[in-house]
Amino acid sequence: MKAPMDSTEFVRRRYDRLAPFFDVMEGMMERMAFRHWRSLQWRRVEGGDILEVGVGTGKSFPFYAGDARITAIDFSRAMLQRA
Repeated sequence: MKAPMDSTEFVRRRYDRLAPFFDVMEGMMERMAFRHWRSLQWRRVEGGDILEVGVGTGKSFPFYAGDARITAIDFSRAMLQRA
């Protein structure tokens, strides 16, 4: 008998499956609102060390300062590969 999957593993697998399509799925919202919001938020960041938890596909990367030292984590390996 197969052991039941815990909720973390369930979510991880779901995001791994969605990773190739994630940016397309959020495309309209990204263009209409999120991109502007990211720009405003990252302008306020000071210092060169950044820890981004739940980086997803890396949509914030274009907004980091050029000299930033980045550590980005996500529990979905497929999302990290896209990032």
